[in-house]
Amino acid sequence: MRTKEEVLSAVNQLIDGKEIFLVDLKVSTSSVIEVYIDGLKGVNVEKCIQVSRELEALLDREKEDFELTVGSAGIGVPFKVDGQFYKNIGSEVDVKPVVGAPFKAVLKDFDGENVTLQVEEKVAVEGKKKREIMVKERVLARNEIKQIKDIIKF
Repeated sequence: MRTKEEVLSAVNQLIDGKEIFLVDLKVSTSSVIEVYIDGLKGVNVEKCIQVSRELEALLDREKEDFELTVGSAGIGVPFKVDGQFYKNIGSEVDVKPVVGAPFKAVLKDFDGENVTLQVEEKVAVEGKKKREIMVKERVLARNEIKQIKDIIKF
């Protein structure tokens, strides 16, 4: 049985220097390997096939049989790695903070630790009955965010 560390090492060797990054890796005790990748410009089926073939060659199926799946992290999947944050700068995201209510925002910046979000808030304006929408920036540390994912619009 392949260990997660062996597979991780092989995947890192494959993607080093390429425009793709590892989002998730699962290795089961029944030799099922699932690799989820993404890229700053997205990942298409051809890229997944290429990575799958190269990874299969590195892991050498002749030594030990295994089931391998390589796929895209997918749209609307919660962010797990830095690359997903960088990829989605400028995009609308759904944010569930550790404390407080969920909200929608535009991901403006990410520095590895802090996420800068542009949020529309309704605020009371003196002398007016109706609240007005104001755009504000909100900075949250990564550990203050329970979940963040991109919003898909059709």
